[in-house]
Amino acid sequence: MVTAKLSVSLMTPTECALCPARDIGLFSDLVGADRKRLHERLRHMHGPAGTTLFAAGEAGHDLFIIRAGLVKLMKYARDGSVRIVRLARPGDVVGLGQIIRKQHGHTARAMTTFDACRVPLELVSHELHRIEGLERKLFHQWQMAIETADTFLTELSTGTAHERVARLLLFLVKTSDQPLCPAVSRAEMGELLGITTETASRVIAEFKRAGIISESGEVFQCVIARLEQEAG
Repeated sequence: MVTAKLSVSLMTPTECALCPARDIGLFSDLVGADRKRLHERLRHMHGPAGTTLFAAGEAGHDLFIIRAGLVKLMKYARDGSVRIVRLARPGDVVGLGQIIRKQHGHTARAMTTFDACRVPLELVSHELHRIEGLERKLFHQWQMAIETADTFLTELSTGTAHERVARLLLFLVKTSDQPLCPAVSRAEMGELLGITTETASRVIAEFKRAGIISESGEVFQCVIARLEQEAG
């Protein structure tokens, strides 16, 4: 678990107002006294890639609204292998499953540098019928999680390796208003797509040679039209 650089602080009104997920988060509709009342219970988290937000089987006490970055939800098989079953993007809420089963069903780990709003589960339960629209937003988050899981099952786990990698890059581009996406490691690609690290490396190298993508630091620059052709 990476914790050395993890920063946790009070979520101030100013910080909340600048939140990139403000318009799509659980509390996006709150104004005035309602928003002010909640601030003292919310915490702003900022940390590096590799930070574990929670682990499968742990008793959960918080939800996490992703403000920036990518968080991967992972399952461990009996043989110790790992499969990434979902990615959480800005505006997504992770940890919802504990509302039903009181413990986490996945391990959530930051894939990139991330920002998140940590929300006590007890606060959500207390406010559920006090804040108009909160219950609807929770159901909306569950529905989005289901749709993302469907995408991973039907699009990212089927087809050739070239098709899977192209579809993943297109999925990641949706987190940006430019043809850019995080340069996911080849090992993580394998865990996401059900292919080997070596296969992921080979496909990325071929995409680079063909001019479909270029890599600069922690970012892939993508040619969307070419990726769509590769995605099938």
